[in-house]
Amino acid sequence: MDCEWEIYGDESGHERYRAVGVLSGKKEDIVDLRKEISASLLDNSCKEIEFKEIRGSSKDRKCACEVVKLGVACAAQKKIRIDVLVWDTQDTRHTIEDRDDTKNLEIMYYRVLTHAFNCWKTKSLQWAFYPDENGKIKWENIIAHTEKKNLSKDKALEQTLFGLVENMHIVAINDHKQVESIKEPITQLIDVFTGFGRYSIENGSAFLKWREENKNKEQSCLFEAEKEEDLSSNSDLARYEVLRCLDAECKKNKLGVSIKGKGYLWTPKPSNPINYWLYEVQHQLDKAPLKG
Repeated sequence: MDCEWEIYGDESGHERYRAVGVLSGKKEDIVDLRKEISASLLDNSCKEIEFKEIRGSSKDRKCACEVVKLGVACAAQKKIRIDVLVWDTQDTRHTIEDRDDTKNLEIMYYRVLTHAFNCWKTKSLQWAFYPDENGKIKWENIIAHTEKKNLSKDKALEQTLFGLVENMHIVAINDHKQVESIKEPITQLIDVFTGFGRYSIENGSAFLKWREENKNKEQSCLFEAEKEEDLSSNSDLARYEVLRCLDAECKKNKLGVSIKGKGYLWTPKPSNPINYWLYEVQHQLDKAPLKG
């Protein structure tokens, strides 16, 4: 079914910090963004760009930064949203025995999806949902709960796995399929933004120290450096460059994304078109789901 609005998703991380991100917007604007990303990949001789591939290669660093700029520019024009939710598996919600990480990921997907849907003010939207491949997730559960109408008034849902979301608009997900990231530039884009949401929490302090020490060095000079070994010995240095690009582009476009304040990417105003947030435990009974 042809839907006017689309939302793409991806997740990042398997250790302490984990993240899920979604990119949403009108299909026509996403089509244009896809063409721009594909052209950038071609110009830089890159088959694909993902967070895990940002290492020592100057080609991959340059391509990642250009793709980040395209995503930020599109968000600044309010054609798309990028929402990234990060959680700490060592907080009080998650430090429990027999935690079911797959169900927990479903819940986090649900939270970030409903937030994105709520930020698009138009009601009764017809959506297509295209997450990155993950055979463990029960996508039909997420979709069914997301489509619930007037959740804040449905008392029967208060004790369900997914809880409640206030002021929920009417949402219909009329098309859904998993996609292969290598074939979908939009998935690659959200993979990069999601990866940096998690990475900034893990390495934010080290990045800020590096940025201060290198504030007088031109980024273009680093990209064009002939001595690849200077950077390939440490993939973090390559990621610092792209993270600096992401932060600078968000600031240039006045998107309200901060890294200096808390030492990691976060957005004080969640309705902004690029929204990073670290999940905070809601109350004493807020616990991750258990296996079984």
